[in-house]
Amino acid sequence: MNKLIVFGDSNSLPFFGNPVECEKYKKYKGGELPKGWMELLSEKLKCELHMKSKMGNSNSDIIQSISENIHLIENNDIVLIGWTFKMR
Repeated sequence: MNKLIVFGDSNSLPFFGNPVECEKYKKYKGGELPKGWMELLSEKLKCELHMKSKMGNSNSDIIQSISENIHLIENNDIVLIGWTFKMR
């Protein structure tokens, strides 16, 4: 199965921000959070999702993560890079 590999900062994560608020939202939604855009995309493309994004990542961190995980990338895999703002 082809992979969808996502690198980036918190904008490339399904849910981010204040963990207390996320838990409140999860409770409001009946115990489950809705799927994030990358989960929906991986299902649509029929790809296995590999999340390599981290909250607070700078562009340098994202490049470092790509270089540390480049061995995972094979032909026909899809790689998405969610760059952050340059001042981070």
